[in-house]
Amino acid sequence: PRKRSSESGHCSIQRKKVGQGSALLLQYGTIDPERLAAIRTERKANSRYASLKQCYHEVDEVEFLYERENIPFISTTDKSIEEISTRILETTGLKRTMD
Repeated sequence: PRKRSSESGHCSIQRKKVGQGSALLLQYGTIDPERLAAIRTERKANSRYASLKQCYHEVDEVEFLYERENIPFISTTDKSIEEISTRILETTGLKRTMD
């Protein structure tokens, strides 16, 4: 199986009632390859891992996979965690609860 970089595809898993059962809903996000390269350069400068070419390749591959498999995704490059969570809640129809 392919190894998925945590920066190029974030996954949030929730269950939603559908009829009598529940369905597993996945919402993925991607990041701009240039932003990904900047983050990786801070971690490991001058490496293949941080190269712009590698980041473009990984983001292109994961977005191609999402499109091929009809998996919904959004760019999280310029979004706060609050914006991302709001989008996931809106997309899935889940309700926020405070316990």
